Amino acid sequence: MSEKIRILVADDEKAILDVFEETLSEDLPSKDQEKDLEAAKGKLFPDLINNQENYPEIDLVMCTQGERAIELVQE
Repeated sequence: MSEKIRILVADDEKAILDVFEETLSEDLPSKDQEKDLEAAKGKLFPDLINNQENYPEIDLVMCTQGERAIELVQE
């Protein structure tokens, strides 16, 4: 069973939020991006490199205001 991690991204620039969403999204549009993501996962979660089914599920939460980010952290 994989763990679920929550990632909160707060930025007032939509382009920055889009980059995070594209990078951390489960829907990868190309094989090159999939390869890059697998390499990044290996660096972030080295103990899971040989056991891909145990990669954590990512709950990506994004907002544009700092006050909203504080509220989301407190939830």
